[in-house]
Amino acid sequence: MATPTESSLLSDLQTSDDSKGIHSLVSDYLLPISTLANSKKKKPDQAAVRSLAKQFLSFLSKSFPIIYKLIYIQNSNQQQQASLSFFFETYRLCIICLEFVSSQLAGGAHLVQIQRLKLVYCLESWGQYDEAESEALRVLERLRGEVKSKGKFVPGIDIAGSDSKFGSIVVEAVASVVKSVAMGHCKDSGKYERVLALLEQVRPWCRALEADIVEKSHNVLVTFLGRCCRFLIEEINHFGEALIRRFCNECLAQYARSMMKDQVFKFARRICSALFSLERTDSSVQIDLVTLLLVSISRECKVDIDNNAMEFVELVDYCANKCRDAGITFCSTLAKRLNDMAGDFHQATIPVDLILRLYATGLDFSVHNAKLKYNDCTTSKGVEDDSAIDVLFLERDKLHNLSGLLGLLGNCCNIGKSDPSIASDAECKNSLACKDKKACLVMYYNTLKFLCQPLAELVNSEKKHILAETEASSDSSSLCIIQDAFYQFCDSFFSLESCASETKREGFDDGEVLGPSIIVAGFILSTCTKRKIPKNVCYIKQIIGSGRIQSQGLKYVYVSLYNIGVLMYRSKQIKEALNSLKLVYVKVMALKALKLSHRASWTNIQLLREMFIHKKSSGDHLSEDVVRDLVTDACTRSAFLLEVLHACGNLKVEKIIVESLENWSGLENLFRRLSGPMPLIKQWVKIQCKLHKNTDLEDSAPTLCCMLLSSAEVSKMAICKILEQELLSYQEMTHGYPDYVELLAYEEMTHEYLDFCQRMQIKVVDLLLQDAYAIEDSPLLKARMLIRKGRTIYSFRQARMLNLVLV
Repeated sequence: MATPTESSLLSDLQTSDDSKGIHSLVSDYLLPISTLANSKKKKPDQAAVRSLAKQFLSFLSKSFPIIYKLIYIQNSNQQQQASLSFFFETYRLCIICLEFVSSQLAGGAHLVQIQRLKLVYCLESWGQYDEAESEALRVLERLRGEVKSKGKFVPGIDIAGSDSKFGSIVVEAVASVVKSVAMGHCKDSGKYERVLALLEQVRPWCRALEADIVEKSHNVLVTFLGRCCRFLIEEINHFGEALIRRFCNECLAQYARSMMKDQVFKFARRICSALFSLERTDSSVQIDLVTLLLVSISRECKVDIDNNAMEFVELVDYCANKCRDAGITFCSTLAKRLNDMAGDFHQATIPVDLILRLYATGLDFSVHNAKLKYNDCTTSKGVEDDSAIDVLFLERDKLHNLSGLLGLLGNCCNIGKSDPSIASDAECKNSLACKDKKACLVMYYNTLKFLCQPLAELVNSEKKHILAETEASSDSSSLCIIQDAFYQFCDSFFSLESCASETKREGFDDGEVLGPSIIVAGFILSTCTKRKIPKNVCYIKQIIGSGRIQSQGLKYVYVSLYNIGVLMYRSKQIKEALNSLKLVYVKVMALKALKLSHRASWTNIQLLREMFIHKKSSGDHLSEDVVRDLVTDACTRSAFLLEVLHACGNLKVEKIIVESLENWSGLENLFRRLSGPMPLIKQWVKIQCKLHKNTDLEDSAPTLCCMLLSSAEVSKMAICKILEQELLSYQEMTHGYPDYVELLAYEEMTHEYLDFCQRMQIKVVDLLLQDAYAIEDSPLLKARMLIRKGRTIYSFRQARMLNLVLV
């Protein structure tokens, strides 16, 4: 076989995939130099080295890029690994040979380690992280030279002086070690201890070198150091808290010094997420690490707090919400830490100190909620415990402090004014002088949302207790403070909505019930304190008509308000109140709740109607049965509203019935199997019977047809269906005996009602027989109406005759 030449070997490297065969040929070709390189002789003959360099350097310099291109493969498959694996040995052999003759090259030592680092990259691309780590450490060992010290891995900065190329290789090698350890997921704690030592030892190099020289390598170092930290947290039971604490601190310090410092909050959030996701771990350890992270990052961001404040508050918001879900230990610990940290931010332009204290207050009340829920589960029935509202009264000091915090924070934003804007320094020492006013509003909104959530839960859980106290009490000041917090939340909600109207809206809990629950809680408190009732009603009308909340939120509003209205109207205060003013007030508030529930109910149905119309284009699977059930439910609720309106002598009965029937008619055209609005019509008929006891006044009693004729929303076919149900309702008022009269039936009802109902039946039948309702197109229906009219007239005459007999 012919002796291989440089050109033939280079050609084979480029074309052959037989890595084993190529490696054998290259080994034979480089045997003269590799034999000397592997010998134990410390000082080879320089003349021989020069001769070998002259003979082989050309091949070595040309082979490195060829082999690197062959083996640098991300996610290599088994076939590639089997066919190309010997090229790694070839690469190592070439490095050994290059290192042997490097003394004959300008910057030869650097060139060798650069090639060794390229080998590290290839090993990493194949997932061979242990080998990659060893090679990277070998780079540092070669750079360190003969100077050896226990625990010393990185060459001292004094070795290379001002050689920036040397320093960049050092940082790159350290970054490679960190990456290999991070990707290897090894559970050897010694490796992570060595990583921390490397970071400490490479720090002088990072400070001495210009940023653009080490930026890329340092970014790699920081990225994979973060991955190491997350892996340690996932395996916290194996590695322990102490090591993780050191890694968290080191990660934050490295982020702060890197060009990636703008991503430190994203990193912190990922670490916190990993901590909150842990299972079967001591909760005190979890929250200790979370608070450690927040305290550490607060120290780092204080240097430029005006630019970092909003991101820091976002991180606090994330952690606070996670702690609320995690339980009492998390909430109480974080609340204490936030109060401690707040004092460090009093000089910030953005009022971070106030915001942190508000989050701490929200966490404190979340603790109360959790304890109350636990007591509810463990206390046997019949045992009297402190109610949620009693807990609020016991927290007067916290509520007093809350009042002050809300006042200070409210002055920082002109929330709720006609022109929402940021206040000047003259108006508030800690004014929100941020460039992005919308971002400030989102921060303000999220803070108040977090604060108000547990307070709203407390109020809504105790609405019966609160609504029973319509007289001011010595504790009403506590409720007033909470009420003001709710109103501040509402102002921020609608100010943010206005600010975001022309852009993508963010920061809202769309489709959820948190915002609506806070507004409803505010209504409950305004009923008790008798403060700012019109303002609260305005808030509810705004949220119903704003389009900001989806069906789930609207359902919460109308169900909650309906229950409040029913609770107040049917309470003992209505039945037993001796104070006429108190009685009137309770009725008025019950009516307000029911009217708002009525509005929200039909708004929700209109929203679902639009969703149903566009469901094909949107891919929605809204069920027609769901909509029909909600319509029936809305009719029933509106019927109760009619009952209350009539009982209170309200003149808006006709307006409500017309609005409801118009809403129903719009749906009737879309859903052909929609049930008729019978609950509404029955209630209407009952009201008419009570209003027209005098049989001589039946002509003054309006039919639903007369009231709907001027409405453009109701079709003639819909009016026809409504009239049929009105007719049926009047028949039911005569106890279901339209064809004959029984003495017992008449004894059970007033003669005035019977007479009136029969007259109204005739009146409705006459309307149905008119041409305006197209009954002529249905001979069977027309015949049925004629028969019904005849039977009604006959029953009417029979009743008159029986009346004469009874008299």
